[in-house]
Amino acid sequence: MMSGRRPDRALRQRNGRVTPYSTQRKAREERGPDFLPDYNPTTDQLEALADVVSKTWHLHHCSPLWSLATSTSQLRSYSQQLVAHLSTNGVGGEGAGGPAQFTARVSALPRFGLDGSEALWITIAKRAAQKGKPLVEALLCKPAEHGTPAAGFTSLPLLLLRGPTHLSRQLLAWLQAAFDCHTSPASLVPDDLSLLVAQYATAEKAGRGLGSVEMVYSLPSAVKEAGLSTVALQLPFESAVTVWEATSSAQDHRKAFTQMLCEHIHRHFSIKLSSMTLVRISTPVLHAEGTGRIKFDSVFCILPVLSVLQPRTS
Repeated sequence: MMSGRRPDRALRQRNGRVTPYSTQRKAREERGPDFLPDYNPTTDQLEALADVVSKTWHLHHCSPLWSLATSTSQLRSYSQQLVAHLSTNGVGGEGAGGPAQFTARVSALPRFGLDGSEALWITIAKRAAQKGKPLVEALLCKPAEHGTPAAGFTSLPLLLLRGPTHLSRQLLAWLQAAFDCHTSPASLVPDDLSLLVAQYATAEKAGRGLGSVEMVYSLPSAVKEAGLSTVALQLPFESAVTVWEATSSAQDHRKAFTQMLCEHIHRHFSIKLSSMTLVRISTPVLHAEGTGRIKFDSVFCILPVLSVLQPRTS
């Protein structure tokens, strides 16, 4: 243990060399994590992202929405339509028996995306529930530029959704009926997860200091039959910084970061991670699973991450 010095600072400045990571330290201390040098959230973005952070979401993809309008009167009409849809489809919830059991709100978030695009925020709550305690929350957004949809359509390709399954399904059904769109659950492939863990393994959460990095791998079927299904690799923050430094100048940083971890584990434990499937990651500011579950612990990483995960245009 290094008394009187933070171990992460010692690692980043060892042998008198200031690393690329340490040059970002001042900005991080002044305004929190600075994951992308050119990303400076606006006031509108920060206010909207405050409702996204520290919650577990399920990612979905959404095709372009037909005839979406975001005037105050139209948003109010959408809210009423959603309540009517819940009533028509017999969704009453626990102890409920009619449309009066629910309220819904559809609102627009101006200049939400990195490209300045609007987003939709949708909530469903019990009418008698305490204010600010929705049962369902949904965010429809275009985190970054996503091509130009056909005339009359609005592109909001990424949907974050959380809430009880029966209500979430009805919200998705209403979206598809109201805007002639299609929604589908999104999964994160191992390449997505390895990219995110390489990008955010050395991020520090403002006010929380350092944290470890965890990577969970699913084992091949033959091994699962023997009773072992996953292997979890936990990397101390200091070790993550060391790997980050050693691979930061590589042309493909993600690939180099992952490869170095695989070589380290194989050298010390004779385990070949390359024969396994990465299914879950956890960093100081981001937690994600291959099933599409994701949680952000910092507002500064939300839009950069979502911009990577939004479906690509054909």
